[in-house]
Amino acid sequence: AEIDPCEPRGTYAEVKVAVEEKMLEHGQIVARIANVYGAKMSSQNVISDILSQLFQEEPLKVRCRFPVRDFIHITDVVQGLVALAQGESGGIFNLGSGVATSIMELAKLMMELAEQKNREVVCSDSDHSYSNVVLNPAKMKRQYGWKVKTDLRQGLEQLLKKEYKRT
Repeated sequence: AEIDPCEPRGTYAEVKVAVEEKMLEHGQIVARIANVYGAKMSSQNVISDILSQLFQEEPLKVRCRFPVRDFIHITDVVQGLVALAQGESGGIFNLGSGVATSIMELAKLMMELAEQKNREVVCSDSDHSYSNVVLNPAKMKRQYGWKVKTDLRQGLEQLLKKEYKRT
């Protein structure tokens, strides 16, 4: 939730928290956005990495299976940002699905959608530390009536159709 304390790990996260604090000092809006996916997304994320390995024969490789993340479709992010821009409230707002999905669950779902259920998933990183980053979007719903419209399965189905229509 927005009121939960942040525990930044590393310089990047520390800078993000410092920027949030400055924005809040000036009465601005801070949008905390979950892991965004959709058309034209960065190639440097876990969904793009898995997508690039689909329809190959060797085991699917992920860095680590254990992290848990919140994934949100780009159209939901845009609708949330529009609501915030048109609103009059300052403060922190979470734009996320509120749904916890491990990297292993994500890989299995994507393989299922690509009709590759029996494919093995291997972990390339020896660090099996657990991390959980899931956003609670209740404040956005309460103040703006906003909620995620595209669940992860639907969004990934759309993404797979677009990606493999080109090949």
